[in-house]
Amino acid sequence: MIRDRTPPTTSAAGARRIAMPSALLAAVLGLTGCGSDGEGSEARDTYAAVSSAEDAEHDDGEDTAEDASAGMSERDVDDEAAARLDALSEDEFRELLLEEDELPFEPDTYVEESGAEYFHQHIGVTGDTYVTGFGDEECTRQMDGINERLVGQDPQDGLIRQASRATETGEERLYLWMLSYAEAVDTEPLWDDVLDACEGRRLEDGADTIDFSAFAAAGFRGLTMEMGVENGSDVVEMDGYSATRDMGRNLLMISAVNVDAATFEDVLTAQAAKIDARLGR
Repeated sequence: MIRDRTPPTTSAAGARRIAMPSALLAAVLGLTGCGSDGEGSEARDTYAAVSSAEDAEHDDGEDTAEDASAGMSERDVDDEAAARLDALSEDEFRELLLEEDELPFEPDTYVEESGAEYFHQHIGVTGDTYVTGFGDEECTRQMDGINERLVGQDPQDGLIRQASRATETGEERLYLWMLSYAEAVDTEPLWDDVLDACEGRRLEDGADTIDFSAFAAAGFRGLTMEMGVENGSDVVEMDGYSATRDMGRNLLMISAVNVDAATFEDVLTAQAAKIDARLGR
């Protein structure tokens, strides 16, 4: 499903604003789960994140739920219930993920892709963009390895929705997706490794820079990237976000490029509320 309402670019300034060729931009667009062509069906994707079954420790959660039930907040109860979810189907993902008209902005382009094979071919691959662009060190190796480690070898079902719109500061891109697995998902070790290597670090390639920090909101955990992207004689500043929420045998991932912090947190809050409502919590 592809909907494109992008107005034609009529000025050289407008064309330059949308197209920012650099090693950094290639890395960022890959890490969000979409290629730079905007279609999401041909390019190799490098900015996505899901949990590998081989990294997860299966835990049925029965003792935890019983022992901790007293004094738990409503948010804690929601998280405990989510932790016991069985693997969901593609149709159930379609019911749970935010729809186009539920986003806090009206996108110019809206794309949906589905099936585990799509994730294997376009997201769950080991990249070399960060090592090639910023040098071989622990942080760049961790960033290049996120996709393969998160998608893993055995996702059962998957669905991704991608939305974008052109603004005065460039193209905003948002990605929401879910995958199901045979075992419980645990992304904590992955974010521990990535943040241990990258939090507080700055990567540099000429005028291109990335500064990393931890991110947490609405039950999600992940990474914030503050970026300076060389665009001709200018340096364009933008933020990128990548955050996951473990849901039993399912993983929910939301990421964005060039979206402000308030909008990204609004998306996370709306997505968490929809899931909790649909699952009867």
